[in-house]
Amino acid sequence: MAEVHEGICGNHLGGRTLAHKILNAGYYWPKMHEDAKKYVKKCDKCQRFALIPRQPPEDLNPGNGQAEISNRTILNGIKKRLEAAKGNWVEELRGVLWAYRTAKRKATGETPFSLAYGSEAIIPVEIGMPTLRTQFGISMSNIEELNHNLDLLEEKREQALIRLEAYHQRTKLIFDKKVKHRKFHLGSLVLKKIFHNNQESISGKLGPNWEGPYKIIGVGSKGAYWLSDMEGKKLPRPWNATNLRSYYA
Repeated sequence: MAEVHEGICGNHLGGRTLAHKILNAGYYWPKMHEDAKKYVKKCDKCQRFALIPRQPPEDLNPGNGQAEISNRTILNGIKKRLEAAKGNWVEELRGVLWAYRTAKRKATGETPFSLAYGSEAIIPVEIGMPTLRTQFGISMSNIEELNHNLDLLEEKREQALIRLEAYHQRTKLIFDKKVKHRKFHLGSLVLKKIFHNNQESISGKLGPNWEGPYKIIGVGSKGAYWLSDMEGKKLPRPWNATNLRSYYA
């Protein structure tokens, strides 16, 4: 089995493929498929070069994700407007914020401007290319409508809040369907994902995806674990279960 899996004719195949290859070669014994899976599971190289799982290890926790998304959207807008003039981001920030505040958000169904003032803003293009509301909007009836919108503003915000909560629940439901729980116990051996910024430059794309093994010496909250190397030296920070996988010796 070792020769077929990792010898001169081997390619570190998966358990099922390894069993079929041995069977096709004319060998057989009871529980051969089960033995092949156990052998591959404990193979050091197979574990170190294993694919990085994409499923989240924990359910979606409530957090300030909206602020992170907003910041990312604003930053992306600044990057697109700056092009080569990277030092002028302060001058462009006001325009980016205006565009963000007058764009309808999927979660609420409203623009941030309308939730603040009760009515939609007149965007700059309507000054150069007049629309019905800019041509005929300056009247007593329009002022009365604006005052009416302000009276209904609180109700509008409540409706937006209901839509926002429903959106969060749908998002959490979709996220949690993808969860594949990964929990480790004290004393368990694990491998830690290798990141490009700390990966040896000579290994490149052909290098392993995981390093270790390390030992679990502490369990934190929300899937965080404290690790030590095999000599007992504690790693300086905890690691999330997303970046860990079990190691079988």
